[in-house]
Amino acid sequence: MKPAPVQVIPALYDFTAWISAKLSRFPKAHRFTVGDRLMTGSLDVLDQLIEAQFSPATRTVALQRANATLERVRYLVRLSKDLNCLTVAEYEYAAKSLLTVGKMVGGWSRHGATRAVTMASE
Repeated sequence: MKPAPVQVIPALYDFTAWISAKLSRFPKAHRFTVGDRLMTGSLDVLDQLIEAQFSPATRTVALQRANATLERVRYLVRLSKDLNCLTVAEYEYAAKSLLTVGKMVGGWSRHGATRAVTMASE
């Protein structure tokens, strides 16, 4: 039986598609360093969230890894703005998107932790 869809995965997918289009406009000096890490980080978070959705036994660990990787992506987005690879408006969009994703991951983590405690006490 397939688990119910998680809202955070489409939100991160949309961010990943958006940032992928922006990376082609990064200056060559930053495209293969910062740009590559940004894309890899975004895809890693997506992988970790999908793992969390389909592997209840390792969900907590996957969500913790996703949260840590998401923080690295936030810093890479900020660095991209400071290196003038992203405009201020693009940075604002990316920051809001990542904030939304972070809140969803945090809520999912808290919900999962609460559920685990409830199940353990039964």
